Amino acid sequence: MKYFDELVRSMDYLASMDNTIFLGQAVEYAGTGMTNTLKNVPKTKLLELPVNEDMQMGISTGLA
Repeated sequence: MKYFDELVRSMDYLASMDNTIFLGQAVEYAGTGMTNTLKNVPKTKLLELPVNEDMQMGISTGLA
């Protein structure tokens, strides 16, 4: 098994959980290699955020 395949498998597993969302840069729209690991994740679980790491950390901490 390749590293990439294992990442895709892990993202698919996480996406199967009701309380999981994926947020950040290039999660909903192509732009990085990481985008391809989310190819099987439903669009309703993807939250694209602008390039603003402080805001992303605040949202992540609040959601946690």
